[in-house]
Amino acid sequence: MCHLCPQLKDRINELEEDVRQLREAAGITLPEFGLTDSEWQIIGPLFKRHRAGQEPAISHDQIHTLYKPRQADADDTDPHTIKVLVSRARKKLKPYGWEIQPIYGKGYTLVKTPGFEDNARNKNAA
Repeated sequence: MCHLCPQLKDRINELEEDVRQLREAAGITLPEFGLTDSEWQIIGPLFKRHRAGQEPAISHDQIHTLYKPRQADADDTDPHTIKVLVSRARKKLKPYGWEIQPIYGKGYTLVKTPGFEDNARNKNAA
C-alpha cells in the first residue's frame, strides 16, 4: 500500500459524508429499491458503471475496497458479509428487472432483464 493511501481513504470518507449531507439537505434520494446503505455501497458502483456504458463487472477486491462497515474499527470485512449483502440486494432488485450476476473468478455484474420494461409497460397499459 502506498504512503498516501490512508490519507486518501480518509479524504474519500470525508467527501462521501459531505455528499450524503448535501443530498439529504436537497432532498435527493436514491432509486426506490429498498436497499440499505450497506447494500448501496456495493451495488451503487454497478449501477454507475452500467449507466456509463463501462464494463459492468466489479471484482471482489473492488467491492471489498468500496464497502465500509459502520464500525469504525472494522478494517477487515468478512467476505461472507459481502456475499450476504449482494444476496439481499439481488432479491430486492429482481422485481424491478435488475439482476446481479456473478462472474466466475472476476466478481459481479449488473444486467437488466431482457423484455422487463416491455412487460411493465404492458401491465400499466392494461
